[in-house]
Amino acid sequence: MSDGFAAEPMMARAALDRAEALIDLGRVEQALPLLAQAVAMDPDDAETRCRLAQAYTLLDRHEEAIEHAQAALHRDPDSEHAHFRLAISLMGLKAFDQALEHARAATRLEPDDSANLHMLARAEYYTGHYKQAIDAAQRAIELEPDNAKLHELLGDLAFNIQRRPAKAIPHYREALRHAPDDADIHASLGRALAETKQPFEAAESLLRALRIDPANPSIRQQLFALLHHDLMSAPADVRRQLTEEFGPTLTNFYEDTVGRTGWQGRLRMGSLALMWLIAILLLAMLFTPATGDPIAPLMNVLWLALVVWLALSLVHRIGCRWRLRRWTRGPGS
Repeated sequence: MSDGFAAEPMMARAALDRAEALIDLGRVEQALPLLAQAVAMDPDDAETRCRLAQAYTLLDRHEEAIEHAQAALHRDPDSEHAHFRLAISLMGLKAFDQALEHARAATRLEPDDSANLHMLARAEYYTGHYKQAIDAAQRAIELEPDNAKLHELLGDLAFNIQRRPAKAIPHYREALRHAPDDADIHASLGRALAETKQPFEAAESLLRALRIDPANPSIRQQLFALLHHDLMSAPADVRRQLTEEFGPTLTNFYEDTVGRTGWQGRLRMGSLALMWLIAILLLAMLFTPATGDPIAPLMNVLWLALVVWLALSLVHRIGCRWRLRRWTRGPGS
């Protein structure tokens, strides 16, 4: 009997090893039964429960991850890993204050762990403790200088909190040195370059981001805004430079986006206009018979608002087309 009990932790270890191999291959769903089996075989092992919590976190099943991380913490109150797992999952649920509590606890237990410091920096950032976030991120980078996400975080802090895009740029560039295929970092660099009046470099960064993640609506919107506000209305020599630098890529993207938003805009515009007309008719039917008073002044205001809104939408669309035509006509236009 005792031999059976002694064998269970070894069997749990074997199941855990197989599960970790599956997770490394990206087959997290297949790893879950093995992790659950390992927990059942060795229920008092906090680390095994943390591994199960990690798998649930990878699947964005944060409630279940929290349940198992709390069970691990109950068995080992000094488990740095359990605090770390709780911080990650609570961040995923946007429970930032609770996440900060566990991130600080994990860092107290393992102050020289870069992952703990990275999590602490993010938690401090999301709870508005910006100086502490910068300090934690800088300490983490000293321990792990090749971590792209840490450099990206320092760039975000410089750009979004300190309002210093020029300071953010080297952090984003360093992040891309370690993660050259990260679309989000390319996009962040593009935003910082645009803010520092470097439109060519900004367009190049945003185009790279879009090539990596062509369906990303945020990146598409950033590139369109850069083109619409900064580049399409630029002087002729700047537009000529852009054409030489990027060929037809930018104009094709701009035209495609205007076309897409045009169809979507027309559908939205038609729906909203129809709703507005129905509202006017309902007001006319409900209020006039009930009060006996004409509501012509109110009707006139509603009609005027509808006409102004439609006119502004039309002007915006014409403006987009004019900017595109002005560019494609050539440098002399």
